[in-house]
Amino acid sequence: MDLLQNPFYILNATQRDNRHKIMELAEERSLLSDADKCMAARSELTNPRKRISAEMAWLPGVAPERAYNILLLLESSVGNRFGCDKTASIAPIDSLASALASLPYGKRYNVADEVLELLKSPDGRFAEVEKFLGIDKLNPITRANLLAARMSRLPDYTPDVVAKWILAIAEAFEAINPAEIRTILNEERRVSGFPEITDLSVIETEIWNRRFYYQQVIKSALENILTAKARVRAVTIVLLEVESTSESGESRWPILIEGAVDSYEVGAQAFLEIVEKNIETLNKELRIAVEAETSNTTFASMVDEFIETVKDWGIIALPIQLNKNRQGLRHSASHDVADRVRQLAIHLFNEYDQLDFSQKILNVLQEVFTEIPAIAERITADLETLNKIAERREQQMF
Repeated sequence: MDLLQNPFYILNATQRDNRHKIMELAEERSLLSDADKCMAARSELTNPRKRISAEMAWLPGVAPERAYNILLLLESSVGNRFGCDKTASIAPIDSLASALASLPYGKRYNVADEVLELLKSPDGRFAEVEKFLGIDKLNPITRANLLAARMSRLPDYTPDVVAKWILAIAEAFEAINPAEIRTILNEERRVSGFPEITDLSVIETEIWNRRFYYQQVIKSALENILTAKARVRAVTIVLLEVESTSESGESRWPILIEGAVDSYEVGAQAFLEIVEKNIETLNKELRIAVEAETSNTTFASMVDEFIETVKDWGIIALPIQLNKNRQGLRHSASHDVADRVRQLAIHLFNEYDQLDFSQKILNVLQEVFTEIPAIAERITADLETLNKIAERREQQMF
């Protein structure tokens, strides 16, 4: 459930409104918008069992006045209405949809983007804003909901931007605590008159549901990146950042990151198979060309094309390799491709004395498979042997 699909949003209601107030709001809103949608929203918010989904997909723990001021902040491109009277400044919640969609994103952030980007300002530039809105007190699920709402409406889906948002939402989700959420929701339910939640497993189930929603938001953001290579770059940035900040011996990545990589692997499989076939085709062509004593210029051009194809395969496979490494598993496709490329390099040297081309291919192979120690070590040994041969030949020339 997105913020803009939430019953609280549809009815312009707050978490502290009682059953009578919600029914009243539903009647009023049904005159202005989709009556069926308003009645469905009323049903969800007045049913204690159904209500929990809406509560956890909204802004739990944020007082109504704070919530409305956060929404107002989203409407302002520079936050220039921030210092005005609070009562007069509260904006209609209906305008949130257009506000989220229209906020700019770039190197020069406005106040609203800072709030939704990371919901914090480490350097203290927006300390007064944060203090007024209570952003420093936002619980993780509220932070994740706001980040997901903004991430769904980014105007700039570049790899660096998407990676930043994936990391932010994954970090927020990791900090979600079921017991803490139950306490927050029960405090609000005591005010609104709804029965308190006693079964913690109900909260845990809803957290699981939120997880799937966040994963869908991440998947959609990656799909909005224009090219396959750019999508790969976004995933790679995320994984390298997670790897660099993970503690030694840590058994897993953040759950949302794991989900993103699993989804990526499924989508990348078809690309890898196509590129792998291209590698095999070029491999055969190079063997035929060298045997036919093709001109050095033509052969060099063919080797360059082969190398670029191997690089393309490596770029796509890198996130999967990192994931397999973390799980202690072997990525069979990487080993198969590496073996075939390595055999070609050895064949060119052993059978045709093409030392330069063999070194060139092995250097690229080492670069592509640097994240797989078993492959990288073997290639390093091959290169050391060829480099020594090259040195001896150079010395003999003098």
